[in-house]
Amino acid sequence: MKVNDCGSDLIDFHELTEFQGNFKIRTDLDINEIKSKIMEYGFSFPMFVWECEGKKYVIDGHGRLEALKSLEEDGHSIPPVPVVYVKATDTKEAIRILLLCNTRFGYITDTSADNFMDGIDYKGMLENLSLDELIMSPEEVPTVYPAGDIICPKCGTVHIVYEAQ
Repeated sequence: MKVNDCGSDLIDFHELTEFQGNFKIRTDLDINEIKSKIMEYGFSFPMFVWECEGKKYVIDGHGRLEALKSLEEDGHSIPPVPVVYVKATDTKEAIRILLLCNTRFGYITDTSADNFMDGIDYKGMLENLSLDELIMSPEEVPTVYPAGDIICPKCGTVHIVYEAQ
């Protein structure tokens, strides 16, 4: 399985602890679809993780975590996966961040998806995609106001801080 090094850390998925419980319901079909995408395209996006009292709680990535467990049960070897650590002072704030990760401010309809994807060869595009081409210099980064700072799990350094204007 291909894993893109796209997070602030790579960890064994067994270190991750579920956080959201039954907040989002997934069927076996949903998990099988996630498994299929991971096997076809690799593990391309980091999970957001909150570290508290020695545990690493998944804030965003529960479906992928469930899919990884199932892939392992199917006999696949799972390499370390990318994570980005989010900062929360307590469980209440971690829940707020989880809700922000799951907020939808718009809807994708069949028509809008068809229009967006019309004529695009996504499989070919993904095969030729280089992450180096997507990385922006600091001058190119747009102003964004994240819910929490992204911190290095190894040294504790805040890597991205945006000041309100």
